[in-house]
Amino acid sequence: MRGLKIVGIAVLALVALGTVSLLAVLILVNPNAYRGDIERLAAQKTGRTLQIGGRIDLKFFPWLALAVTDVKLGNPRGFGPEPFLTVQRASVGVKLLPILRKRLEVSRVAVEGLTITLVSRGPTNNNWKDLVDAKAQERPADDRPAGSAVQATIAGVDVRNATLIYRDDFQKSVTALAKLQAQIGSLGGTGPVPVAVEFDYSSSDAGKAAASHVAVVADVEMPAGSRQVRLSKLDVAVVDIHVRGSAAVDDLDKMAVSFDLASDAIDLDRLMASTDSGAAATARPSQAPATAPLAKKPPIQLPVEALRKLDAHGTLRMRSVTVERMLFTGVTLPLAAEGGRVHLGPVQAGLFGGRYDGDILLDVRAAEAQVSLKDHIKDVDNGALLNALAGSRRIVGRADANLAVTGVGNTDAALFHSLNGKLDVTVRNGALDGIDLWYELSRAQALLKRETVPVRTGSERTPFNALRATGTIDNGVMHNDDLRLETDYLKVRGRGTLDLDTQAIDYHVIVEVDKLPPTGAGAGLADLKAAEIPVSLTGSLKSPQVRPDLQALAESKVRQEVNKRLQGKQEELKKKLGDKLLDLFGH
Repeated sequence: MRGLKIVGIAVLALVALGTVSLLAVLILVNPNAYRGDIERLAAQKTGRTLQIGGRIDLKFFPWLALAVTDVKLGNPRGFGPEPFLTVQRASVGVKLLPILRKRLEVSRVAVEGLTITLVSRGPTNNNWKDLVDAKAQERPADDRPAGSAVQATIAGVDVRNATLIYRDDFQKSVTALAKLQAQIGSLGGTGPVPVAVEFDYSSSDAGKAAASHVAVVADVEMPAGSRQVRLSKLDVAVVDIHVRGSAAVDDLDKMAVSFDLASDAIDLDRLMASTDSGAAATARPSQAPATAPLAKKPPIQLPVEALRKLDAHGTLRMRSVTVERMLFTGVTLPLAAEGGRVHLGPVQAGLFGGRYDGDILLDVRAAEAQVSLKDHIKDVDNGALLNALAGSRRIVGRADANLAVTGVGNTDAALFHSLNGKLDVTVRNGALDGIDLWYELSRAQALLKRETVPVRTGSERTPFNALRATGTIDNGVMHNDDLRLETDYLKVRGRGTLDLDTQAIDYHVIVEVDKLPPTGAGAGLADLKAAEIPVSLTGSLKSPQVRPDLQALAESKVRQEVNKRLQGKQEELKKKLGDKLLDLFGH
């Protein structure tokens, strides 16, 4: 028992001595007296100027804590007098006793008013390269002597009101993360770490500017001994886009990414319009009417180099997405990208009351990108679709279509003008708005007879039961030889071309009056029944021009009259021949 008392007294003495020693350090040692030494040591290690303008505070209970204010780290030589890094206040604490057991337990690290400015002047000329190179020259942890490994944990990290700026002097662009707030949970344990980050993003490039607010929440996990980062309970909000799900970096060396994400409504047109105009992305959507003319846009360069490096696999599900004024709903979008081949599909979505199924393959391994599209639509509102694609509602009805094309080019315009492939379209129970075939026939007949041109009484519209066409696409121009339009009283067939880019049409069709309606627009056209009337359609999908070929119509009428007279002569000859035969045989 006496031995235990002696040991107890010795331990208490050591604790008392340690406590007294620490108190002596706090009382007798002023850390601010070593400010100059710290600044000189930093200059020796980094070659940069370190300035500590505020106080250095050292605290003992309950942690050995250090706090510093107003810190500035300068740029390397040649990058100007502006600081590379500034900190308004930073603090950190360490528990003492765990260090004796080779455990480093750090309190929450707090950083306030951090500003870092990164400057690039080319692939190898920047203001952070020296810091990275110095760190790389340090001895790796695996090379430390056996038994020297220290287990470390950090209670968390709090960053408030930070700013990160990246300035590319070569590309003349600036990207900034401002008002950055970050809360990171406990580090060094075995479970996932909760992370919440929020900031204002802005960028400017060649006179264009973009801005948005970004908020990210996730549980982050980095399995020991692996090159992976896993994000679960992921929740990302960028402007009006809200994405949830899970994602992972499966290989940090290759930056191979996998994901399974879901999103609410995404309006890409609104985001692109905000970016192009330089306005904040939170601006209100345009109130322009849906039928406003589509502005000609400059070619968009494909990010070929980035696509060649892209390694991503996963599925994105969206409640709705608007792109090129087309509203897709219930979208399932699988992505597989690796080795310069980007495959989107099979894509499934609702589109204007019908269904869309597509498959897109983009191959950027060659000097020029190659694209392959296979699109199918079923029972889609054709008027709404045409209005989105061409700003026109000239052909309404329910449409089915199949498109299979390929293209080559490194801009969207080059790809569009190189499209080659096939297209077939069927539109049911629809109408040609702005085209009144009955009126055009009546007007043509009046001109032929030199009569007064009739006044239109009904709507400028031609209802039809079905419109069908198949064609080939050559360098962005569709060639069609089997156009068919069926109405209750007219039959139309034709051939021509449609430029998919300019929307220019050049069609020559034959209109045949199959039967006359009991009343209405067809009245007075009895003599055109069964006649083949040539009609030309020119102009554009938005403003078509319909003109019957009067000369061909006159020739058709002459042929019709000649045929009628020939038919009469044939009947007369048959009657005379019959009478002769009766006389000859006595019947």
